[in-house]
Amino acid sequence: MKLLKSNFNLLFIFVWLVFVYSACMPSKLDSADTSVIRLSLVKQGIEHISDTLLIYSNLEYLYLNNNEIDSLPSDFFKLNNLKYINLAGNNLTYLPHEVAELQNLQYLILAGNMIDSVGNGLKQLTRLKVLDLSGNDVSASLQDSLQKWLPSTKILFEYEACVQSYTCVYNKAVAYANIQDYALAWKYCSIAQKLDPTGTQTHLLAGVIKYNLNQKDSACYYWQLSVAAGNANAQEYLNNFCK
Repeated sequence: MKLLKSNFNLLFIFVWLVFVYSACMPSKLDSADTSVIRLSLVKQGIEHISDTLLIYSNLEYLYLNNNEIDSLPSDFFKLNNLKYINLAGNNLTYLPHEVAELQNLQYLILAGNMIDSVGNGLKQLTRLKVLDLSGNDVSASLQDSLQKWLPSTKILFEYEACVQSYTCVYNKAVAYANIQDYALAWKYCSIAQKLDPTGTQTHLLAGVIKYNLNQKDSACYYWQLSVAAGNANAQEYLNNFCK
């Protein structure tokens, strides 16, 4: 389902289910539950990835963004059911060859690190749909190599170029919201608001993102802005979520 492109009833159900589901998503390591498929460890001050993470053998979605991680241990790549990994905003400088073990991986978010080299194993990730390396120290020669290795993968390099374009950052915000990475979705949505502060669609999207970040008051505020700017659809959000 594409966010903001479906009819309101479907989107209402989508937002509500994600809101309920996100509230139940673990935010810390808990050895009592090894069946979870989503795990969020965002902004936990993590410097080293613990072996305890390996108990989550069924894990498919892992959020480790905005920590202090500077390397990935070889055992990390034993989590070979992973489809989505967010390691944005850490201190990584290198992506190990062992990444080849993650044969189910479809989204690898590494924005805002210090990566300047990657292992050849990356070329074996044939299912990878998105590789986000924006805001890293990726040389032109490495960019060329990556594009040859992964011709079917959308690879993002130019963070600075994108943040000057409203369309680019708004589309990024929608894309991350669609895969339920609301932290990154908000990052790009907030930039879009600065580039086009009266954009009714931007305020509408901001409300959806904030609601899924469990910030109802902020969500209602942005939907009110959207209504005031002339977006009639935002009134339905206010009626259904802000009573």
